[in-house]
Amino acid sequence: MSFTVFLGNLPTWVTKDDIQAWLRAENLVADEVKVIRNPETQESKGFAFIDAPNAEEMDSIIRRAVTAGGVLTATIPAVLALYFVHKYGVSVPFWDEWNDVPLLDASYRAIPPLSALFEQHNEHRIFLPRGSLPIDCKTSCCI
Repeated sequence: MSFTVFLGNLPTWVTKDDIQAWLRAENLVADEVKVIRNPETQESKGFAFIDAPNAEEMDSIIRRAVTAGGVLTATIPAVLALYFVHKYGVSVPFWDEWNDVPLLDASYRAIPPLSALFEQHNEHRIFLPRGSLPIDCKTSCCI
């Protein structure tokens, strides 16, 4: 009985010999390697199938393929996104938060009037968020 492993997201230049060389370097055994190609151009479609002789060898191939680049490569975009947000992120009012800019301006010039804290916002009167916003901005240096 043969056990088949699917390898995806391969570069188009990868050949059957490249995969077999990788298997030999990792001390893995495969009965057959099939790189799927476009019949017209003979260019790789970016995936291949490896037939393993038994279940243990199949598990080893999967483990090595995932640790060789799958998990590490999958985390790179998330890590880069977090890094860029941390390094270049700017605290900018979003959507209806621009309505609070006059309140913040008044709180930096003097104590804002109590009526400004109780102004209607859409269908609500949001006293607690408006009351804590100037304090939060002064303590976190967002402006």
